Amino acid sequence: MHENINANINFSYITFLRSPLDRIISEYHYLRSSPRGYPLFDREIYEKKMPLDEFVRNGLSVSVDNLMVRAVSGIGCEGIGTAFHTAKSVSKKKWKGISEEDLKLAKVNIGKYYNFVGITELFDESMLLLREKLGWKNISYKRSNIGDKKREIPNSLKEEIIDLNKWDYKLYEYCKEQFVKECDNYDVENKLDDFRKKNQPPPF
Repeated sequence: MHENINANINFSYITFLRSPLDRIISEYHYLRSSPRGYPLFDREIYEKKMPLDEFVRNGLSVSVDNLMVRAVSGIGCEGIGTAFHTAKSVSKKKWKGISEEDLKLAKVNIGKYYNFVGITELFDESMLLLREKLGWKNISYKRSNIGDKKREIPNSLKEEIIDLNKWDYKLYEYCKEQFVKECDNYDVENKLDDFRKKNQPPPF
């Protein structure tokens, strides 16, 4: 995206990263819960109630294969949005594989173009850090669209997803390490209790 922005305009990205295993499981259940306007996805996942293991293995979605590295590096994401809307049938994956070089490019882009990378599993800490870095006075939020946490899947499938997304895991751990350092620099831990009290849901 930044390649299409006027060079005289100052800009930076902000984003959140999530544990790849949790992200893929969450996306699958999101697609299973109701029609999303993507004909192929709606037919194969929602109407036919495709099981998770098939979703991971059948090549229907590039999102199960190191999506975070693809998005941040810009490598191997060509045509994803179009494919979601226009694909007519399930086919073997046609997207480029991800390598260590793509991970390196993603890390370079993080350092060069991203002002903030939050961690979904550390959401309160992320919101506080975002507030501190951008100088915002108020960054309260309301919880919504919370999924069911009681989703058990076989360990063998978990291992398969983790292995398939090894580059995403490396990017996630790298950014999480940088995130923890930034939290220390901005004294986030000592501000956390007060922030959480202000964001508790009302008692009714």
